[in-house]
Amino acid sequence: MAKLTDLALELLDLIVSFIPSTDHTILFLNLCRVTKRFRFIFQPRLYYKFACPHRPPWRNVGSISDNEAYIGSTPKRPLITFTHSLISLPEAARNVREITIECFDDDYLYGSDEEYIEPPSPKMIDDLTNAVHSVTPFTNPDRQMHAQWVANIKDLKITAITALLLSRTPNLEYLSIVLDSKPLIELGYLLGNRTAYPDGSESPYCRNLKEVKTTCAQFRNGYRLQRVAPLLRFPALKTFRAEGLLSFSEYKDGGDMASPNFFDMESETLSISHLEIRTNKRHRGPNSGLCSSSMDAESLNSLVSACKSVQTFIYTGENPPCSVADGRKQVNACDILSALQSHKNTLEEVTVDLGSMNFRLMEEGFNDGFVFKSFAEFPRLRRLDMAYYSACGARHLPASLEHLIIRDCRSGVFEYIKGVATLGIPPCLRKIELGGFIMEYLYFQHWAEAESLEEACEKMVSTLKKTKLQLYFTAHHSPLDDPDANLVCGKRTTVYIDGNGFRTDTPNDIFTEVSW
Repeated sequence: MAKLTDLALELLDLIVSFIPSTDHTILFLNLCRVTKRFRFIFQPRLYYKFACPHRPPWRNVGSISDNEAYIGSTPKRPLITFTHSLISLPEAARNVREITIECFDDDYLYGSDEEYIEPPSPKMIDDLTNAVHSVTPFTNPDRQMHAQWVANIKDLKITAITALLLSRTPNLEYLSIVLDSKPLIELGYLLGNRTAYPDGSESPYCRNLKEVKTTCAQFRNGYRLQRVAPLLRFPALKTFRAEGLLSFSEYKDGGDMASPNFFDMESETLSISHLEIRTNKRHRGPNSGLCSSSMDAESLNSLVSACKSVQTFIYTGENPPCSVADGRKQVNACDILSALQSHKNTLEEVTVDLGSMNFRLMEEGFNDGFVFKSFAEFPRLRRLDMAYYSACGARHLPASLEHLIIRDCRSGVFEYIKGVATLGIPPCLRKIELGGFIMEYLYFQHWAEAESLEEACEKMVSTLKKTKLQLYFTAHHSPLDDPDANLVCGKRTTVYIDGNGFRTDTPNDIFTEVSW
C-alpha cells in the first residue's frame, strides 16, 4: 500500500477537502510539521478561518444598574499571535477568508490587560508596530493618527490589532467583531475614511469583504451607527448584520452641549443587499431588553436609501424602559414601509419586530403608524414576517408572497387566515406560520372558538380546502398525544394543517421552561 505522504497532490487535496477546517485546527497544525509537502497542502487550510477558541461568558443581567455585558473577555492571545504570524507568512495571509473576533476593549471593565497573562515579547511588539508603518497611504495629516495607532498596538488594543490584521488579509470575505461604544479611529481609517492612494488609485484593503457582523460590548449604551459608518463602505459588501445598534437624529457625540451628530449618507452609495439590525439575543435576564437595537425614522431612511439594492431587510428593535432610548421615537411600521419604498422592486424578504405591543401601547397609544398599509406594490417579495397587530390586510399582500409569518398573535388571527385563504390573492402563497413565541395550544383552540384542539384543527382544515396552503405553529405539548402531560415540562409540538387534514410532530427533546 502506498504511503499517505507519497500520494499525488490532487488526491491529498481531495482527501483534505472532507475535513472541516474549523474543528481540526490542531490536526492541521500537526500535519504541517510532518513534511514540507504536507505543510504546502495543509497550511492554507490552517489559515482559512480565524475564530476565538471559545465563546465569551455573557452576563445574566439582573438589574438595570448592572451595566456590564461580560463576566470576562475572550483572551487576546490567539488574536495577537495569529496577526503576528501573518506578518511573516504573506502567502498564508492571502488564504484567510473568515475572521471572528469576540474580544473587545472596554476601559471601564478592564483597565489593564490582565487576561493576557504573559505579555508578548519585545520582538513581537516591534514586528507589529513595524507592520503598521507599511500600511499606506499615510499623508501628513495622518501622522498623529499613525502615532496613536502604534501606541494602541503597544497597549494591545483590540481595534488597533484588528485593523492591522485586516490590512494583511486582502482576500477576507467575512468579518464578525465585537465593538464597544467608541470604536478606535484606526479601524475607520483603514476601512472607510481613506479609500484611495494619493495618486487616485484604489486602496487594496478589504476589497473582497462580503459580509460584516457587529455586536455591542457595552449593551447599556450600545454603539452608534454614526461611529461604524465606515464599516458600511466596503466596495464588495453585500451583507451587514448588527446587534445592539442605536441611531437617533438628535444623538450628540460629546455631551448635552455638543452639536447633534446626524447620520447622513449619499443615496445609492452602498452595495449592501442584506441589511439586518437585531436586538442582541445573547444577553439574558429580566432586563435583557436594555441591549435592544433602536433607530428613528430619519436614520433608518438615510441608511436604507444609501443602499443601491436591498433584497433582504430585517429589523428587530424596541424602546425598552430605562434605556438611553427613552424619549427617542423609534421607527414604526409606517416609517419602515416608507423607507422600503425605494427598494420595492428588489425586496424578497422582510422581517419586522418592533417589540412588545403592550409597552408601545402604554407609552404611545395605538395608531395607524403601527400597521403596514400595503405590500401589494412589492412584486418580488417572497417572505414576509410581521406581528399580528401590524399586519396589513389580506387584500394588501403581494402577489409574489410564498411564506407568511404572523407573530404575537391575537384572537382575530383565525379570521385573518380565513380571509387570506378565501380571497386567494397571493397565488404563490404556500406556507402560513404562527410564530414569535412558543404558544400554548389552548390559544389556537380559543381563537377558533372550539371546544378542543382537534375541533380547532378541523375548522382550519375546512378553511384551507381547495387551497394549496399549509398552516403550522409550534405549541406546548399537544393533548392529542397525551392529555395528562405537564405543559411546563412537556414537549414542544408542531401542528401542521392543510386542506387534506392535520398532523402533529413532537420531537424527542424535552424543554424545561416556558418561553413567552
